[in-house]
Amino acid sequence: MYRFLAPICCLLLSLSSTAKACELSIVYADSWAPISSGEGSLVTGILPSLVQTIIGDQIGCNISHQGVPWGRAQTMLKHGLADAFITTPTAERLSFTRSSHNSFYSLDFVAFADRQSAVHEAFNNGMPLGQIGNQFRICDVLGNDWAKSFYASQGINFIEAPTLDNCLMMIKRNRADIIIHAADVARHKIQQMGLAEQIVSIPKVFHRVDFTLMVSNRSPLKSQLIDQVDDHLAGMKRSGKYAAQLEDISTATLKSLRRNH
Repeated sequence: MYRFLAPICCLLLSLSSTAKACELSIVYADSWAPISSGEGSLVTGILPSLVQTIIGDQIGCNISHQGVPWGRAQTMLKHGLADAFITTPTAERLSFTRSSHNSFYSLDFVAFADRQSAVHEAFNNGMPLGQIGNQFRICDVLGNDWAKSFYASQGINFIEAPTLDNCLMMIKRNRADIIIHAADVARHKIQQMGLAEQIVSIPKVFHRVDFTLMVSNRSPLKSQLIDQVDDHLAGMKRSGKYAAQLEDISTATLKSLRRNH
């Protein structure tokens, strides 16, 4: 009898271990609509929906989604207070996380400035960004490691503000000249703040950023989850399912935001 019970016990232990391995907490920026917005478990947006679809529904993890101020998110992963986030794999973040190889989501970064600003003429005349950064005041969001890396590579010093709203208000009040930000996020915020007539985009993509799944080194899920997600994303992208699902999620998110505002 024990010969039959032993395999059953091993199977139950294995299933228990798998269930635990699929308990996953992910943090997102709480004020970055349409990508992610909302405090705590009320967070919604393109990223939470994409994560739920791919890692939750398809891979089978039970996910706790949490919206937090972005500066706090990195601290949470450093100290093991959350398992993962979806963001740019900078050198600093890679010091306390492991990143997927496949991109989970991509963002185009473009510049926004006052419609009457001389910065438009400077860009149209082909002035290099490094020179523009020395002549005009660039603002970006506190805790944005992409901004730190990007502007450092251009030799540009920039103003840090607590939120995107703050940067846009600084441009409105002539206390800053430019913000280079994720296009969909900035356009949504400009529309929401009633600044669409004053602050406009410059038609040039400065950078395309690939966001990956980054799992805290303190999380027991690190190796297993990353490998699962990489394999699954590769298959979805080969089949075309990823692009189709992302389009559906993005469309639904933007419709929901328009209804609520």
